[in-house]
Amino acid sequence: MASHRELTPTQRLWMAAVFLFFGMFILAMAFGLVKTKPGSVHAPLWVLGSAGMVFNLGGVLVFLVGREGVDTLRNIVVWFFVLMLASPFNWIAFGAGERHFSSSVSGLGVSSINATGESTGRMVFGFFAILMDWILVWSLFRVLRGKTAFDKQDAP
Repeated sequence: MASHRELTPTQRLWMAAVFLFFGMFILAMAFGLVKTKPGSVHAPLWVLGSAGMVFNLGGVLVFLVGREGVDTLRNIVVWFFVLMLASPFNWIAFGAGERHFSSSVSGLGVSSINATGESTGRMVFGFFAILMDWILVWSLFRVLRGKTAFDKQDAP
């Protein structure tokens, strides 16, 4: 059985820096500071910005893990992380406009890729959007009550 080893503070800092670098790069694309090939982004730029913020907030969380006295800040960052992660799911499931989905199945050296209907794709994304929205509301109430957002006890 593999042993569990904590990251050193230096390793944690480097990992946070990598997350922040990629998050800032994606945000730079969303703000037009890094040019993208015309027609290569198939979503509103705020969705791209949301993805960049997921990386940035992930980097902040890596940096905050194991630090004393930052519970409230960590809970707020976790809440915003889930918000940024949930936003594209909500846009895909419930936003206006046409969506294109595909599905793939692989096994025993054989794979199949099929076009999936828009309603099926929206239902799948809608399920996860509603799940993440529920986690957002639940964790917000926990943060407002001064509890850790994701204690093992009291979990839903």
